[in-house]
Amino acid sequence: MISTTKNNSYSLILASVALFLITLQSFYFYNINLAPFPIMGGLVFLFIGRKASPSKDVLNFIGILVFFFVFSIIWSNLNKLDYIYVNSIIGAFLGLFFFIIIEKYLHDFDKIFITNLLKNVILLHIVFFSIQFLSYYIAGNLIDYLLPITGEESRLFFGGAITGLVRCTGLFNEPATYSYYLGGLVFLSVFVQKKIDIYSAIGLITLALTLSISGILLSTLILAYYTFYISKKFKYLLIFIIIAFLILSILVIFFEDTIYMYVFDRFSNISDDNSTNIRFFDSFEFLKTKNALVQLFGLGIGNYTNETSLTTSGIVSLISSFGIIGYIFFISSLYFFTQRNRLINFMMFNIFLLSTITIQAPFFWFLFSIYYKNAKSNV
Repeated sequence: MISTTKNNSYSLILASVALFLITLQSFYFYNINLAPFPIMGGLVFLFIGRKASPSKDVLNFIGILVFFFVFSIIWSNLNKLDYIYVNSIIGAFLGLFFFIIIEKYLHDFDKIFITNLLKNVILLHIVFFSIQFLSYYIAGNLIDYLLPITGEESRLFFGGAITGLVRCTGLFNEPATYSYYLGGLVFLSVFVQKKIDIYSAIGLITLALTLSISGILLSTLILAYYTFYISKKFKYLLIFIIIAFLILSILVIFFEDTIYMYVFDRFSNISDDNSTNIRFFDSFEFLKTKNALVQLFGLGIGNYTNETSLTTSGIVSLISSFGIIGYIFFISSLYFFTQRNRLINFMMFNIFLLSTITIQAPFFWFLFSIYYKNAKSNV
């Protein structure tokens, strides 16, 4: 673990355990319809931060969102489709509760503590990813961390004409999920420190090594954000490009044209990509069939149908639940609550809503907690 002062070492260890548990959203148990580890992580934060008190600003903000959520629940019952999924309703309120807990706990800690917390969890995920990656590509042994625990196979193999290619997932169910969760931690680390340290740099490389569209684009985007907005030193971009080129060259030599074929196929056929269609287009096509009121105000929290999933990504979940007007209200609330932090920062934060990270996920509210704390400290 990363070293810190003796006074904070105990707190850092517990906070690192709590955050690590919060990232384990993919360990979902279908027999109980629940991912228990993120809830356990929230409870650890509750335990270690039980003496802290939330600020008046936070309570006012949460009060507005509670009222907003309650209205959405009433609306969902008026527009009920096939069923009301109670877990989503509970998850939405738990998310707000976790934000209060995490924000009030982290309020008294400085940037060094936050940085070390992020480094610890980034390092843990890099270790699990590296073991999986090296185990397969050196020894030929495929490690699936989820299967023995949840019974669900991780989506390690790329289906189709290309064979013998594994896209490592770490402790997540698919490469894109790894990319967004680890990418979220790396973004926060860069956002807080205003630099890319060795942990973040290796993290960015692992995002690209997932060979997922999300991982490649996200690593490039975070690097571009740092290069053009924070450091404005283009040598870092050059260094990353050189390292990425060397790694890619090794992979191409090892797999001949397999990697090239795979990457070219994914990026040249994004509109035909099944994951992209499921995550965005299918849900929006369904919503377009609904009347104007539903499109403007949504279906309500927890209102679902058997025809298609309405929670395939954070942005789909928000628009399906709250509609266009509700989505604008929710996002605007986050923006103004964070003291109208620079738009580029807020846009980077919102990128993670393009993933499976929804407002029901405690990890979303952890992201927002750190974003809010850093934005507030810069006012």
